[in-house]
Amino acid sequence: MNRGYLVIAAGGTGGHVIPAQVLGEELKQRIDIEYITDSRGLRYFKNIGDNKIKVLGLKRMGYALWCKLIIIFQIMFYALKLAIVFIIKRPRLVISFGGYPCAAAGVAAFLARVPIIIYEQNSVVGKTNSLMMVAAQYIITSFPNVSVKPRYQKKVHVLRPPNRVAFENMQKTTTDTIITIIGGSQGSSLFSKVIPDSINMLKNKHNVKVFHQVRREDIKKVTEFYIASGINAEVKEFCENILELFSQSSILIARAGASSIFEILYLRKPSILIPLANSANNHQLFNAKYLADNQAAILIEEKVLNAELLSNTISNLMSDKRLYEKIENNLAYIEGMQQKKTIRDFIEEVISGA
Repeated sequence: MNRGYLVIAAGGTGGHVIPAQVLGEELKQRIDIEYITDSRGLRYFKNIGDNKIKVLGLKRMGYALWCKLIIIFQIMFYALKLAIVFIIKRPRLVISFGGYPCAAAGVAAFLARVPIIIYEQNSVVGKTNSLMMVAAQYIITSFPNVSVKPRYQKKVHVLRPPNRVAFENMQKTTTDTIITIIGGSQGSSLFSKVIPDSINMLKNKHNVKVFHQVRREDIKKVTEFYIASGINAEVKEFCENILELFSQSSILIARAGASSIFEILYLRKPSILIPLANSANNHQLFNAKYLADNQAAILIEEKVLNAELLSNTISNLMSDKRLYEKIENNLAYIEGMQQKKTIRDFIEEVISGA
């Protein structure tokens, strides 16, 4: 029996791609999945067969007017190609996670009369998803009170986001104090300079282990710094078992992408959040404030970040048991207020005609 298939489009960053693939993995027992991405997004997909993924040659070359016109032309070119495929193969749905590939997939779905679902994982709607709302049948968010124009409010469903693991099965099994530093899929030279200095200031006060994710070009420099400073540290560009590492950590220092926010929330891990200052529409700041405003994380903006401030913040969090437990309890409270219905549940209802 032909189960049909649906299309999941995501591109650009791990923040778009990782939850997109998680949703696909959750749904693939129910329906066939095909992905649409770009060359930047492709590197974040894991174990996807070539016949299950289309890579669009979308490349933004700058911010000048002619560059914008070229990307619009590219999007329309791929939209027309995809529309022909959709008309012939008739996917049940197209789900947009954000990024330029979603613009092409969304226009194609509109032309082919295929239902569109937008998932906006951040607290501020991205440009592509914002433009596609007029054509979408449903708009899914996971942050509460995401700003959506009044005429689209009836389309909005607030649902639990895709999870990489069953978080409730992950327990801390070590008594070591581990500080995990994650710069996000886009990396950060700032994290490679300021954070090692701040950890070095701690070494006479606290005995810690460190896992530090850095850009490939910074691995040698940061590793040598930790060795010279006598700090027990593991430095990598990428960690395959990142959530297991999160579960064993005492403190997380991270950017404020949506995936990081919800993983921190569900693992109930005290964290220091340093939003990417140039994130689109400053969405990382608003993501971080979702926890920080509820005293469930500590927020430090890049514009005030320095090694001494960060070192003192880490030391205070490690030394003040009442503060640490307060953050844990506030995370547990917010997690308990989250929607129980998942995106997977919703999509299965849609494709079942419920």
